[in-house]
Formats: sequence, C-alpha cells, structure tokens
Amino acid sequence: MRWVQADALKLQDTLPLIQYTAQNNRLRDESFLWMKAHTKDADRLTTLVQAFKAKVPYGPKYKFGIRVPGNPYQVILLDRSNGNTLW
Repeated sequence: MRWVQADALKLQDTLPLIQYTAQNNRLRDESFLWMKAHTKDADRLTTLVQAFKAKVPYGPKYKFGIRVPGNPYQVILLDRSNGNTLW
C-alpha cells in the first residue's frame, strides 16, 4: 500500500477523505477541522459529492498532484518540459 499526502487527496478526490475521517472519528484532529461542516448535513455532503465527481472537460488533469497527459501530443510536451521520458 502506498501513502498519499492528505493535501493532495483533498484536492483530487475529497469524498474518500471525508468518509474515512467521519468513520474513524478523526474530525477533532486539527488537520481535518475543515471538513467538520461538510459532515454535519447529509444533503450538503451529497451536494459536495456531486460537485467533486463532476467532470471538467477543459484544463489540465492532475492525479495526486501529478499532471496527466490527455493525448499523445501532451505526452511529448510533458516529457520535453520535464526533461525525461517517464510518460
């Protein structure tokens, strides 16, 4: 299993982080205070889930803080800008 920073997960996919925090009673921890308001109301949580799951058709895509290319041309551009051939 690989650990991921909570800040990256918060930006990428907030729902699992909120669910984990609520299920394990971690809402009192200083790092998770921002989500306390989201877990109080079930309707608000449902709206939040829908907002985070909505697809954005334009703009760069990121997974866990790493830019992901959308097509072969973007692969070439990313490799050139990074100075490697990791994609």
